[in-house]
Amino acid sequence: MLDVFRSLAQSWVAKIGMLVIGLSFILWGVSGYLFNQGDATEVVAKVDGEKISSSLFQHRLQQAKEQYAHVFGSDTASKVTKTPAFAQQVLDSMIDDLLLAHQASKLHLQVPDSALSAKIVAMPVFAENGKFSRTRYDQLLKENGLTPAQFEAQLRQGMLLEQLQALPQILASASPQEAQQVWQWSQEYRDVSVLTLHNAQFIAQVHPSAAEIDQYYQAHKAEFQQPAQMQVQYLVLGKKDFADELQFEAQIDNFKNLLFSSPNLQAVAKQYHLTPEQSGLLEEGKAGTGVFAEPAAVKLAFSAAVRAGKNSSALRLANGDLLALHLMHYQPAQTRSLQAVETQVRSAVLQQQAAKMRLVEAKQLLATARKEQSIASWQKEYSAELVHYPEISRREAHGLLSPLLQKIFLAAAPASGKVTVGSLEDTSASTLYAVAGVVLPSPDLLNPSVRDEIQKSLAEQRLRLLSRAYLQALRDQGKVKIYQSNLQQAIG
Repeated sequence: MLDVFRSLAQSWVAKIGMLVIGLSFILWGVSGYLFNQGDATEVVAKVDGEKISSSLFQHRLQQAKEQYAHVFGSDTASKVTKTPAFAQQVLDSMIDDLLLAHQASKLHLQVPDSALSAKIVAMPVFAENGKFSRTRYDQLLKENGLTPAQFEAQLRQGMLLEQLQALPQILASASPQEAQQVWQWSQEYRDVSVLTLHNAQFIAQVHPSAAEIDQYYQAHKAEFQQPAQMQVQYLVLGKKDFADELQFEAQIDNFKNLLFSSPNLQAVAKQYHLTPEQSGLLEEGKAGTGVFAEPAAVKLAFSAAVRAGKNSSALRLANGDLLALHLMHYQPAQTRSLQAVETQVRSAVLQQQAAKMRLVEAKQLLATARKEQSIASWQKEYSAELVHYPEISRREAHGLLSPLLQKIFLAAAPASGKVTVGSLEDTSASTLYAVAGVVLPSPDLLNPSVRDEIQKSLAEQRLRLLSRAYLQALRDQGKVKIYQSNLQQAIG
């Protein structure tokens, strides 16, 4: 986003805005905590004991909204800046700025007056006829609501933060050789063979005993429970039962009171000329039909009040109608017998034992391939399942899923005539892969301008990661407390 600000630098408003915006890592992190915070009795956050008042936060939030609107237009800004996430981002940036300022103080970083003056004098925005103009300097600051003292304090703070950024920027540098390696990495091809073993291939070899089936059942009884069931009587009161919607809305409280005071639904039904209906058999946690297709209606049916034999409260349905319930029959949850679920248990045991056989077989095939530096054993035993991909690339995956492709390209390049093998496991399959060759493009094919762009992008990504990690480390070491209730009040 800072690039967007730079692109608007032809406007002096944008230029002065860039000066006001500090040099912290976060876009909305505006230096300026040296301003008077006014009444700091309402505090939205504390950073190592230093307060961020509601008034300062509101001021900074408004600044951020105006800056966003200036760059992206009022229509876009009106949608984005009203979200809680935007306000939280502004507060986070203020917290980060304070953490950085405290770190600068701990490190005894300083900005000499001479360096500050040189910085100001060198700023083109304050120049007239190629030279610094004190008159223009004072004029621009005044038009933006700043005194020279305030602006210089901000700029000094920004220069301190700039010093803190120096180390991540140095560490984030990337060389032309690294850019070339990244390009070759993105363009390489691999010669790969893939073998997938499924549980189903081993089912026929599995013969669980009665004891094993019983053991599994006893260990997994919770999985074989019959959910609680019930049948209820219910009433639906809606707009259709009145001359108009106003009459319906006027009767809602009376309907609720009558439900509370009546022992069953009969009196309520009589009062509103309704006929109670009976539900089908309802299962706890499972949507039913009709009004019980709504999860909230099923949840109401299994509420403590209904199970105790009382009328339910009135539930507003999605269409605006009111639903009331009364218990007819209730069957608590119970564990089904082994005899009732034996087929289901047997299937689970078959899958479990087949998975164990599959894992043993996969492990043996990998060990043999590593020992022999060949997949001859795979070809001999599983020729029908073995698939050869002579030219797999990151851009041409030939249908291989991303997790497998990632493992294939992270595997070490094999020596000539040898293979690098590995596997990807899930609950139902083992996918074995063997890399037989790696082809890298010649560096001579890399366009110098492409290399420069990769080098620049690599450095920028490293800087973002290092900056984020640096700020997180400061947060972990510091004492940051956010007062959520005060923050919500300040946001409005």
